[in-house]
This record gives sequence, C-alpha cells and structure tokens, in this order.
Amino acid sequence: MNFNKFLESEYANIDRQAVEAIYKDAEKFVPTLHHEWTDLADFVQSLRTRKQRFLESQIDDLRLQSNHLSEQLTVLQGEETKELGILLESPEFKEALKLRSDLQEKLKKLGSLEQDLVDRKNLRASLTENQKKLDSTRKQIEDQKAALANRIGVFNASFSKLSKALYGEEYLLYFTETDKDVLSFRLKAVGENVGGGKKASQTAAFDLAYIAFLHQAGMNFPTFVCHDGVESIHGNQLSALLTEANKIDGQLIIATLRDKLPVLEGESLSANTVLELSQEDKFFRL
Repeated sequence: MNFNKFLESEYANIDRQAVEAIYKDAEKFVPTLHHEWTDLADFVQSLRTRKQRFLESQIDDLRLQSNHLSEQLTVLQGEETKELGILLESPEFKEALKLRSDLQEKLKKLGSLEQDLVDRKNLRASLTENQKKLDSTRKQIEDQKAALANRIGVFNASFSKLSKALYGEEYLLYFTETDKDVLSFRLKAVGENVGGGKKASQTAAFDLAYIAFLHQAGMNFPTFVCHDGVESIHGNQLSALLTEANKIDGQLIIATLRDKLPVLEGESLSANTVLELSQEDKFFRL
C-alpha cells in the first residue's frame, strides 16, 4: 500500500469549507475565541505535516522489521514441515496411531458390552417377573387341581352308589397327570374285557351321577341325558338303572323297543313314556 495515499485517505472525507463555516458561526456566539480560522487551519495543517514526517521516518524501519520477521517465519515454517515429516515417519508416531486405533476399537467393544449389560439386566428383570407369574400360575393350577379332586370326590359319592346298585361293585372316577402336564381321566375297575352292555349301563350311571353332582355343586347346567343302544344292557341292570333315574332331580331319556324293556311294576312304564311310535304312528307322521 502507498503510505502517502494512506495518510491522505484519513482526511479525504473531511469537508474543509463546512468546518470553516461552523467555526466562523461559532465566532458570532463565542467572541472570546483566541484564534482566527486561518491560524487554526494553519495549525492543523502543521500537525498533519509533522505526523506525516514522523510516520515516514518510521516506515523504513518497520519495513525492515517486517521483512526480517517474514524471513524468520519462512525459516520456521520450513523447520515445522521438516519436523512434521520426521514425526510422521517416527516409530513412536506410528505406534501412537496404532494405539489410537486400538483404543477406538476397545471403546466400541466397551459400548457393546455396556449395552449387553443393560440387556441382561432387563432380561433378568423380565425373567424375575415371568417367574413370579409362573409361580402364581402354578399355584392357581394346584388350587384348581385340588378343587377338581374335591369335585370328583362329590361326584364319586353318587357314582359309586349308583354303580353298586347296578352291579354290586363300586366304581370311581379319578385322574392322573402325564409327563406333559395333561390330565387323564379314568374309571377304576373298568377293564378291556368288560362287556358292551355293562359299559353302556355304566355310561348311563356316570351321566346320572353327573346330574346329581350338578345339583350338589349348585351349577346351572342342563340336567338331562339321552342314551340309545340300551338293548345290550341286562334286564336286571336296566331295571335298576330306570329305578335310580326316577330318584334323581333330572331326566334319563332312552330310545329302545318296548319288548326290550324289563317288566316294571305297576304303571311306571306308561307313566315314564314320553313318545311311543308304531307302524301306524311314525315319527313326524312320515
């Protein structure tokens, strides 16, 4: 930059005539001003000239200092580049880069392990909660099994009584639990060689006992059962079955031929007949 132009630029925007007009107006209101405008202007110009000469006397020295400092900066930059090159090629720097890479990998692994720890804590809490629910469910199952055993006991009271009246033998319903926690219901004293008639009458006795159980348990459920194929039941057993059916608060409905029914005393057969069909009076009149 040209130094003289720089100095001139400091005063380039000053309107000399405007300043002179303001000063002369001030003389009208302040008559005690000690200097004329021309004296003041000459003084200011003298200050500017002396300032310019002073700065010009300093500029050469400042330029020498600037050049010297620039040379030193260039030398230092060269040394810096050289030192950086030595540093980049040094085993220590390469080892530092390797250590930084290892540190980054370890930090990633640490983050993964911390997440795993959080996941395990959440899983452990979930397992604890699920275990509580499982224990509660097991207790409910055991309570229900106990209630079931109690109800089967109530059922067996009627079932064993009916079976004894029919066959002179007491039969009981019971359940076992398989390896897969499945309940299997069975009847005692019922083998594979039991005749069909005995099985049919035993099934009917089971249903009658269930009706009695519904009343004792206070359960709102239909209290009638339907059976067919009773022709295979021995007459004495069928007679005992019909007699016991009339004693319960429910209905045993059977479909059979009249001549297959045992001889019943009195008018009990007619009194307990709901519908009787014949060749002249067919079902639905067909």
